[in-house]
Formats: sequence, structure tokens, C-alpha cells
Amino acid sequence: MGLKKGLSWPSVLAILGLTILLSFIGFRVLGGRNEPSPSPQEPRVTARAVTHLVEEVIYSCGHLVSAPKELPEVEGEPDLELLRKLYPGWEISVSDGEGRLRSRREELCPVCQENLYVGLDDDEVVVFYGLPGSGNKIKERTGIFTRGLPEEAVEDLRVGIRVVREEELLQILEGLMN
Repeated sequence: MGLKKGLSWPSVLAILGLTILLSFIGFRVLGGRNEPSPSPQEPRVTARAVTHLVEEVIYSCGHLVSAPKELPEVEGEPDLELLRKLYPGWEISVSDGEGRLRSRREELCPVCQENLYVGLDDDEVVVFYGLPGSGNKIKERTGIFTRGLPEEAVEDLRVGIRVVREEELLQILEGLMN
């Protein structure tokens, strides 16, 4: 299988290389790009308009509370730049028209503030804010230790005993002291 008369391998390679080069140059010069270039009158949009906001707060107990937030009343639609000015100190992100405002608070979330449980801190019986298993902030130390408690009571304390009312808390602690 040879080449036809008059064409040598170097000639074929030179023609092929020249064809590829001219195709590339023609593509670039004639604007073979698929994306439209912005016209001089149309400013490039650097931040998308925000159509709705979500406020997220991460509390010291580790819980995240998320809720919709009303858009600020401004002329036009708010964007990332405006949100940063209106909410300094917040982490702000915008995606598909949704603005997310995120902050951290060094306090317990509303659920943890309203709930208590009795559990263990090492070998001491302790009253915690929050729900069992969440490793929350200590409300008070009882001075009651696991030494001498029935194994069943110690297992319940390891899991955490949820307390609904203050009277219930007093009954649990009284039972552990006897």
C-alpha cells in the first residue's frame, strides 16, 4: 500500500498540518464560539438577583435552625453585594435565586433551652439542657455518683433520661439518692 504517484509522506503530512492549522484559525477568526459575547450596552451580571431568603443559625449545642426570611424592601431585586451590606458578619451565599444567611450563636437553640435530661458526666449524675444523646450544656451537677447505683439505673443514665416537668426531675434525683 503505497502513496499515489507524486505524493510523498512528508508532503501528505505538510498538507494535513496546514489543513488543521487553517481550520483552527478560521474557527477562531470567524467566531466559532457557542456563547454570545456581551454587547457594550449590556452590563455583565456578576451576582444573581435573590428571589427569597433563608436564615440559618447554628447554635452552640450544634443544632441548625433554618427558617424563611422576608426580603428587605429595596429598589429592584437584592443581590449578593447588597445582602453583604445589609447583613454584615453573616456568611452569605446565593444559588438559583435563593439567598442563605448563616450565623453562629453561642447559646442553646430554642429546643435545647426548653428540654432537660438526666445523664452522666464521667461518673457523676448531671442535669443537661437539651434532649438525650445530644451532649448538651450542663444545667447543674447533682453530687450523685454512679458508685452504689443499680446497674439498670446507670445504663438508663448513660442513654439519658428525658425530663418533661420539674417535679419529674425531683422524683428522678430523689430516687437516685435513695
